Amino acid sequence: IVPLLIAPTPESAFPDVLRGLQYVDFTDNTCQADYDSDIDDILNILRRDHDYYEQHKILLARAIKWEIENHKPAFLLRGHNLENAKTWLRLSDKREQHPPLDLHQQLITASEAAKGQLGTDVFLSYSRTDGDFARELNTTLQQAGKTTWFDQESISSGVDFEKEIFKGIDSADNFVFVISPDAVESEYCEREVDYAADNSKRFITVLHRETSPDTMPDALRKINWIDFKDTAFDKSFPELIQAIELDRAHAHQHTVLQQRASDWTENLRSADFLLNITACANAESWQQIAVGEDKQPVPTFLQRDFIVDSRVAITKANRRRNILLTSAVVGMIAAGILAVFAFVQMNKAELAKADADKQHKNAEEQAQIAENEKNRAEKQYKIAKANNLAFISTDLLENGDVTKAIRVAQAAYEINLNKMPSSVKQAMTNAYNSVAMGNNAFYQSELKQHTKGINTVHYAPNGQKILTTSDDGTAKLWDSQSVLLKDMKQGESIRGAAFSHDSSKIVTTGNGGRVKMWHGNGDYIKDLVGHRSNVANVAFSPDDQTIVTVSGDFKTGDYKAIMWDGDGNKKKELTDHSFAVIFVAFSPNGEYFVTGSYDLDRSVKLYDKNGNLIASLEKDNCHRQKHWFCGPTSAAFSHDNRSVVVTSHDSTVRIWDIEGHLKKTLNRHKQDVNKVVFSPNGSLFVTISDDKTAIIWDRDGNVVQVLTGHTAAIKSVAFSPSGKLIVTGSADHSAKLWDLNGNLLIDYTGHNLGVRSVAFSPDGQYVVTASADRTAKIWPVLKRPRSILFHHDGVKFAKFIRNDTQVLTVSSKEMTVKLWDANTAELQKTYTGFGSDKAGNKRIYSIEVSPDHKRFITTSTDYIVRIVDINSGEKVKLWNSQNVHDCNRLGWCGAKIARYSYDGKHIVTGGFGGKVRLLDSEGNFVK
Repeated sequence: IVPLLIAPTPESAFPDVLRGLQYVDFTDNTCQADYDSDIDDILNILRRDHDYYEQHKILLARAIKWEIENHKPAFLLRGHNLENAKTWLRLSDKREQHPPLDLHQQLITASEAAKGQLGTDVFLSYSRTDGDFARELNTTLQQAGKTTWFDQESISSGVDFEKEIFKGIDSADNFVFVISPDAVESEYCEREVDYAADNSKRFITVLHRETSPDTMPDALRKINWIDFKDTAFDKSFPELIQAIELDRAHAHQHTVLQQRASDWTENLRSADFLLNITACANAESWQQIAVGEDKQPVPTFLQRDFIVDSRVAITKANRRRNILLTSAVVGMIAAGILAVFAFVQMNKAELAKADADKQHKNAEEQAQIAENEKNRAEKQYKIAKANNLAFISTDLLENGDVTKAIRVAQAAYEINLNKMPSSVKQAMTNAYNSVAMGNNAFYQSELKQHTKGINTVHYAPNGQKILTTSDDGTAKLWDSQSVLLKDMKQGESIRGAAFSHDSSKIVTTGNGGRVKMWHGNGDYIKDLVGHRSNVANVAFSPDDQTIVTVSGDFKTGDYKAIMWDGDGNKKKELTDHSFAVIFVAFSPNGEYFVTGSYDLDRSVKLYDKNGNLIASLEKDNCHRQKHWFCGPTSAAFSHDNRSVVVTSHDSTVRIWDIEGHLKKTLNRHKQDVNKVVFSPNGSLFVTISDDKTAIIWDRDGNVVQVLTGHTAAIKSVAFSPSGKLIVTGSADHSAKLWDLNGNLLIDYTGHNLGVRSVAFSPDGQYVVTASADRTAKIWPVLKRPRSILFHHDGVKFAKFIRNDTQVLTVSSKEMTVKLWDANTAELQKTYTGFGSDKAGNKRIYSIEVSPDHKRFITTSTDYIVRIVDINSGEKVKLWNSQNVHDCNRLGWCGAKIARYSYDGKHIVTGGFGGKVRLLDSEGNFVK
């Protein structure tokens, strides 16, 4: 309450509620300056304790709703809101003026009492343009008893906006999307939908305004919407409640299990976070029903891994417990024998001896029974594990990951069983048939340390390192062999990154205005301070002397580009755009650069290298007049530095000259055009679109080829260094390799979610793909898997060596190892001399190739461990492992397995009796 005294009034006449309050006195004003001073006083009062009164109002409004709705739990406070409310109440309970009310206290106390008991039924995703409808929907859901996550109520000021949104999606059983033209075009809504799809959330769509299905995200297009546009709200709302209530227990269990699995992943998959025996059994039952009855949402790969690892840990724990129990039983029997023997010895020596013999025999029988039970349990465990791996392999194959499907099937096949389950044989057959008959490739390695979707992937110009950036707030630096070198923590979702052209520096950009500079080895250099909002992109000039970063979001209004020198010192701020700046690109000669903005701005600004504005490439009116979300998406300079090609949300590609004149408009795409890239020699450029096509153009804008084959929007593209190949990455979870004639050469399938970024290695030998599924994969270019028959009778397993140019196969039937040419299947060498044990058993247990691929080491039934030179076939070292390894209870003796250390300097052997021995690389025992 702010009293204004506008006529002389005795204080005794003031109402009690106004006494003691500061008032502004207008009665003594004699001029305009006095009046202005009083207005300033009012403004100062309004600003004073603004945050307190804002929170007072928000909490009171919610408390009144809660009271009117008979204290329904849906209106209680949760998460950040509850913690902030408790802090507000604690700091304010001593206030004399305008203190918190009892109703405030009641709401906060009831919310604290229900803490941890309330799940989230619904996450509401909508465009800010549809805010009034979303608020009505949220309130009506709460009145119906549904707990909701609604950003206007669930996000406190000062927190990471996007991080809190993703947490809200994680906690919700259902993802309700309000369909409108603005919502399907919103970058923020798109990221929410992608994240929900990444976590297999159940989607429910609500049609608020007429929207073309072709513009909707793929995850929403196949969902039948609930019509609120042509049907009265109160008639459509029960249908929404029915959709939320459908299979509610399954959806809630999906949420709980996904959160448990995410906690497990974030804690480096520690066994401490796995399910206990009861929870694991419930999860397995839930998964079996979900898959068998095709329930929505479907179990995620993370959930499946979590359940499998929990079961494996439980089985191992049971085995350890059984072994301890068996030992205890045998010990108790032995103790009983001694006690009986002592008692009988005192009375009848002969009878005692007979009884002791009998008890001893019984003890041996019990021990044998225990051993048999242990062996049976181990066999059952192996069968269960093999069947489970076969199931996983089949599932992977159905989802397009041929590489992992074959590797998992191989792991199932290599489990030591006398009779292989039919499921494993079928999985192996299916996996290899898919390779022989398909157009797929194996990925060479997988980069999988990120905990959220990967946004971009980059090869260093020198080809020695790979950089990935992610929504998990980290950039990770890998060597070319996929070994993680550095974990570079940004703190918030990373949107863009770039290597300097000499590979000596890296700059990463992300949410919250964060820009960081790093050495090429991943060591931190400094923060580049100047942005206040999300920084979308970064580019180095060709000479690495200038860096440009671009930013902006509607919350801060910080729409600008910043120029920095090569060491990260600020040179100039460019504020010519009127909305968020999303991309930047330099000309090949470094004399120019462009920046682009969408939405309310929709322009590309052309600057010289000093940051002087040359021209504004203004767009024509948006083709979709009903949609305000338009504007450019990317730009690239021609190699002669005389033209700029700009792609746009309005489905067009425009070619401008360097003075800012429009030369040509290309209208072949049907939906948003997402990116343009020039070939290395500048004779061609390629554009990609949400219409599922990529188009190759000559430099004048004539169509050369249209690349068709993707089944969803294409989001990324790159030319090979030779300019002869193109790779595209799509929301259909695949990448594809094409030649310039439009021929599809290879399907790179194996990601579980959309491919967001693709890149060629500088030598053109590899393609790397990055996906929303949190992984990046490295693929060999033009190396498709082939079915080659190696004629080796009874072959047990094989190993590729020397960059996959040769294959070693092992046959226990022939008791030989053979070396083959991997491309022609020509036999190059046969290694013999392996023998049987005393009982005539013949088997080569293991083979291991040294890291330098010059030698291999084997263990076999003749107890001999052999180190063999691969080229000459000479046995460098051999020794009888019976002398150093004990036998197990079944009589199996000697070394069972041998392995090289990572650096090749040591060898370790493991025997049947449980002993492990360490040797140097020449086979001399260390200890």
